[in-house]
Amino acid sequence: MSSTGTMPTQSWEDQTMMWVLMSILYGGGENGAELAGIISASDYINHAVISFTELQAGLNRLHSLGVIRKKDSRIYFTASFWKQIAEIEARTRSLHKKWRGIEAVLAGFSGKADRHGAPCEKIFFSEEEVQQSIEEYLIRNQVR
Repeated sequence: MSSTGTMPTQSWEDQTMMWVLMSILYGGGENGAELAGIISASDYINHAVISFTELQAGLNRLHSLGVIRKKDSRIYFTASFWKQIAEIEARTRSLHKKWRGIEAVLAGFSGKADRHGAPCEKIFFSEEEVQQSIEEYLIRNQVR
């Protein structure tokens, strides 16, 4: 928080990356998050269903930092990053405090540990997969 008591201004990219990161955390955590869990958690956190563009942007930024990987249909945090998240999780139950703690970790994260390949634009889920999952979520929760 700034000295005036307001939240610091973040870029769209930073906000989106953190929204996606927290959606992975709350959508599956250590066990990895499936697309449906990420979408559901995104709505819970931000009271809005994440779009394909937002999801891809956030996943790509997290991947370029070396903090996530995809195996089968799940997104996992890398072991070194999960260890730091778990420490934050143990200290607080507040979503806001977790968010700020993870931001601080990301600010200093080199992305060297657990990286498999160079940073790149990676397609984690197709646009069709995301749209279908969103539609199923909206129907399941009767949101329109």
